[in-house]
Parts: sequence; structure tokens; C-alpha cells
Amino acid sequence: MPVLNEKNHDTDRVLSTREIMWVDFLADALEDDDLKKKYSEPGKRRAYDFHINKIVPQWLECLS
Repeated sequence: MPVLNEKNHDTDRVLSTREIMWVDFLADALEDDDLKKKYSEPGKRRAYDFHINKIVPQWLECLS
């Protein structure tokens, strides 16, 4: 996935091949229910890795 930041926000700049591939993938994903489901379920599981109940104990261990 290309890095997205304000430094690359030049509307006159031609997109790179990687950026075009990413845009194409996102466009397909928004229209394809199966593809959305394929990525949303693992995404939800991954998001739990950052749940406050998991993160706080890790921080407390680092800080003690």
C-alpha cells in the first residue's frame, strides 16, 4: 500500500503504478461484497489487538 500523506497531495502529480493499483483495488473492494467480507472479518480481529483491555496492561508492563 502506498504511503498516504499531505506531502503527496499534489493534484498535478501523475499517480505511480503502485498508487493506481491501490486505487483500482479500493474501487473493486467498495463494489464487491465478497471482497469486503474477506477483508472486514480479519480487520475486525486485528482491531481487537489494539483494544484498550489489551493495550493498557502492555503499557503498564512497559512503564513499570
